[in-house]
Amino acid sequence: MGGCLSGTYRSGDGSCVNCPSICISCTGAKLCTECIPGYDLVSGVCQKWCTDSNCFDCSSNSDYCKECYAGYEASDGKCVEDLTCNNSTK
Repeated sequence: MGGCLSGTYRSGDGSCVNCPSICISCTGAKLCTECIPGYDLVSGVCQKWCTDSNCFDCSSNSDYCKECYAGYEASDGKCVEDLTCNNSTK
């Protein structure tokens, strides 16, 4: 049995299935190996490239952040330092 074409992967039943639309190539339905332009590959997942380096997930408008990395919080679409834990003790 031959290999699948670029942009597809072999499913459990042996058929070739299209990769998610944001993947150029993949090894499964949820595991990309290369992303389309504007997306970064992070642990097998294509994530929208955001203009804010502290932003984890941005809307289709890459300037509006929906979720920030740890230590930051989203405020009006921008990531700002999360100061809520600075006064606590571990």
